[in-house]
Amino acid sequence: MKRIRLSVPADASFDAVRDLDGTVAEVADPKDRYRYKRDDYTVDFEATGETSVDAGEEIEVFRAVRLHV
Repeated sequence: MKRIRLSVPADASFDAVRDLDGTVAEVADPKDRYRYKRDDYTVDFEATGETSVDAGEEIEVFRAVRLHV
């Protein structure tokens, strides 16, 4: 398992999933992409190449790029 930090752009088209911004998720091996599903929404995240530190551990940042309703 790998821990990643989710980043959601300030763009209004992502308002429905704004609460995911900054969330740290433990996922299988996400490679360069990760898909999050909730209710009627699916969000595609892509690796940014940036890292963040959480509880002393360096984790990769994934940014939302598409929202499917």
